[in-house]
Amino acid sequence: MQSLIAAHRYADAQTLVRRETCNEPNLGDWWLYFAQASAGLNDPLHQHQAMAEKLALDGAWPSAIRQLKEASARRENCELLRFQRVCASSNRATRKSRKRKRTADAPSACLRPGAFRRTRDKVEVLADRIAHDRL
Repeated sequence: MQSLIAAHRYADAQTLVRRETCNEPNLGDWWLYFAQASAGLNDPLHQHQAMAEKLALDGAWPSAIRQLKEASARRENCELLRFQRVCASSNRATRKSRKRKRTADAPSACLRPGAFRRTRDKVEVLADRIAHDRL
């Protein structure tokens, strides 16, 4: 486990340690490794939860409670960030939908006022050139 963490293979370490903490939940070393792997993955929620488990197993209840409070605060921040991301994503989708609707409602380029006139002018110029070349 220490070699995975030392090699910065945090995802592999976290997966392995998660399995081991399920198999042996009363072994504090697994929880410490889980906290270290979570810290390497920048996963503070699981980091604090794992440290709370380890500290509780060691009998350091006040520290374990502090870690759980920190984990709870992180969870609330994560939920708030997730909510903000969902709202931002929804707003982007709404803006795209409105833009598509405006584009669909707008007349096409060939039907815009003046487009026909410009096309007619081009045709007349080409016709004049062809007629001039024939003379």
